[in-house]
Amino acid sequence: MKSLSAKVFVMGIGLLLVLSSVAGAFAWGPNTSLPTNTNTYWPAPALAKPGYLQTVTDPTFGSRITRVSGDPGTSIANVPGGVWGTTARHNYPKDAAWNADQTKLLLKYNFNGPGPGDPSERMVFLDGSTYVPLFSRLHWANELRWHPTDPNLMVYVSGNELGYWNPVTDAKTVKKTFADVTDGHFGPWEGNLSDDGRFVVIQSGNFAFAYDIANDVRYPNISTTADGMTLDFATISPLGSYVVVTGTVAGNPNYTKIYTKDGTLVQTWSELWTPSHYDLTVDADGAEVAVGSSRGAPYDGIVLKRRLTDGAATALTTGGYAGHTSARNVNRNGWVFVTYPYRDAGWEPYKNELVAVKLDGTRVERIAHLHANNREANGYWAQAQGSVSPDGLRVIYASNWDGDTNPTQAFVVDFRDKELSSVWSDGFDNNDYSTGGWLNNGTTLGTPYVYTGYYGAKFTGTNSLTKSVSTVGKGNITISYALKTLNSPTPNDHFICEWWNGTNWVVADHQTGYFGWAVKTLTLPAAANNLPYFQVRFRTNMNTAYAYLDKVEITGSPLVTIWSDGFDNNDFTTGGWSNNGTTLGTPYVYSGYYGAKLTGTNSLTKAVSTTGRSNIVVSYALKTLNSPAASDHFICEWWNGTDWVVADDQTGYFGWAVKTLTLPAAANNLPYFQVRFRTNIGSAAYAYLDKVEITGY
Repeated sequence: MKSLSAKVFVMGIGLLLVLSSVAGAFAWGPNTSLPTNTNTYWPAPALAKPGYLQTVTDPTFGSRITRVSGDPGTSIANVPGGVWGTTARHNYPKDAAWNADQTKLLLKYNFNGPGPGDPSERMVFLDGSTYVPLFSRLHWANELRWHPTDPNLMVYVSGNELGYWNPVTDAKTVKKTFADVTDGHFGPWEGNLSDDGRFVVIQSGNFAFAYDIANDVRYPNISTTADGMTLDFATISPLGSYVVVTGTVAGNPNYTKIYTKDGTLVQTWSELWTPSHYDLTVDADGAEVAVGSSRGAPYDGIVLKRRLTDGAATALTTGGYAGHTSARNVNRNGWVFVTYPYRDAGWEPYKNELVAVKLDGTRVERIAHLHANNREANGYWAQAQGSVSPDGLRVIYASNWDGDTNPTQAFVVDFRDKELSSVWSDGFDNNDYSTGGWLNNGTTLGTPYVYTGYYGAKFTGTNSLTKSVSTVGKGNITISYALKTLNSPTPNDHFICEWWNGTNWVVADHQTGYFGWAVKTLTLPAAANNLPYFQVRFRTNMNTAYAYLDKVEITGSPLVTIWSDGFDNNDFTTGGWSNNGTTLGTPYVYSGYYGAKLTGTNSLTKAVSTTGRSNIVVSYALKTLNSPAASDHFICEWWNGTDWVVADDQTGYFGWAVKTLTLPAAANNLPYFQVRFRTNIGSAAYAYLDKVEITGY
């Protein structure tokens, strides 16, 4: 691993903290445009708790937070007789809250008092997108887990029985009964299935064993009391290769033993700082790893990755004191999600925050402030314990919203709009510049210049590399690259990354002096968004020093549809329009079935919130007919809270045209945004309007 934040240590006990390799077949999950600063503590600004099913924007990080459980004592929609309790939340970071296709979200607990236990308490199943309750079910099994690939099923263990359960139909299918199991569990409480749903570990009494559900193969029992252990949990590894057993031995609560499914001991981790509150995932080199918080000197509080096969470990973060880890993001490879609970002095910079940590240690993305008084002294059920969605772009967590006496409720933080997709990339591994479309001035390619892969580029003197690429349809433009300088560069030796805004070259980063390999990630200003003529240029101004460049990538967030209507329901109600005189009909259509006709002083107005969005774009299809004069106007305008602002004023005749209007920054993040289309036509002319869409980042 080429990590900037991790260091290599050799421990006196013989454990080597190593940097993991990067496998070519592994596809890293996407980065996001969330802040990546790892040095600055940002106190949480005052933020009113959102109402039930209401959304607020985190003022520091820009993510959107929705409360998904209601006020205590109020009725639960679609659950006859159901009321919300003082605690209504998901289960635990390792227990996936969303099903495989993210159409359902499970709140396993809804109760009053210090903890669950009343047999009448019910699990509440929510719509996975709107968070509206769908139905409820009793807690009928010892344990339940969503099947990792089949969205319709949960896997249950109850007594000595293992099977599948469809929570919608309430139908169950028994897969196996075990004669020697009396009180079977997954863990208990912290076990999972393998990522393909094939393997599971069943724990009962003082033993646990792996079971192949698909092929009905039971593996040997493994003692959960060996070495005098008091068991915490046992689980299968993500690829189904190992049984992982953790418990307390000689006062160490993180004592961990790794076995093959056949019961052969592979590893024993007896160090106090072995990761705690960890989840299991798969690293870039295909190795299965445990990732959690180290709970002992000298690495107290850091996020630590440890390989199951040999115990090799990597420090992924510096600063802060990590709490729980979730790696249920099976469709966003290479990341874990960590809640940092502490709010008191010290442990900067991540105080009471949710962050995403990349498994190679090169990136931390800061997602949201938790607003949770959730230290263990305040009660277990008030801990945030974030659980990530399969796509790795939403997290559900618990919070009492800045007050010990407040109810503990469930919140979903959503940052899907921050996902960065690749606009263009090149790692020079074809050993030419033509594949990447570079304009080269003096740089050379070679194997000594590589960061990862096969080839890299070398710069010296006044060399340069320039790439032209369109950023149309993208925002939050980011340039990332690996860079190394050599041969005693002085403060007068410069490596510059700059971008073209259509008029001038704008410096994005200006590096002087010596440093080893570093991954640079530069977020460009809004002026770089949606540019058909965007360019990036790397250049040097050096004497005898030189620089290596590799792994160049330009990413951006795709436009998100905030609202759209094509009038194809043949009414104005569906789109939420306020109509003044316009009519609908099939002759007015651009595409689809119906369009709108405006003449005279007709108008159509739509109110829609742009809260949490930026770079607002209004697009629509327009046609004018019947010999419009220069004095006949078709106007598109938007409301800024005080005035109507003209975005486009069209006069004269033209056939169908698709208008795409990028609004100024004042249109961003407006709860009271409106768009209005109107005509001021004094003749017999008229206009057709269709396919209206409002987008943003």
